[in-house]
Amino acid sequence: MAAPPTKRNKAALAALREHKLKRVILGRYVFSRQDGRKYGRGLDLAMVRALKAAGLAGCGLHSLRHTFATRYLEAGGNIKDLQRLMGHSDLKTTQRYLHADEEQMKKVIERMGK
Repeated sequence: MAAPPTKRNKAALAALREHKLKRVILGRYVFSRQDGRKYGRGLDLAMVRALKAAGLAGCGLHSLRHTFATRYLEAGGNIKDLQRLMGHSDLKTTQRYLHADEEQMKKVIERMGK
């Protein structure tokens, strides 16, 4: 389930973007060690605790991938680029990350009628 966009989410996204820009040459992971290698399971456990404390129990780092995929397409990105961004070799894998939004579908249909 994708988290609803809130001021807190927007601030978190801005912080993640800034973090990613600062270390883009170190590796392909959003969260990585100083040498560019990915973190182990400890980061996911810490994130689960932080999300629970923020009132978002049941979420983890992987939930952020689902949210990113959904938001990317809502913002006008295309699924083939998303597939590449997420590092999937099979488009079917990328499609599993997408969550239909009734309101978004209605808006698209309305735009088609104009």
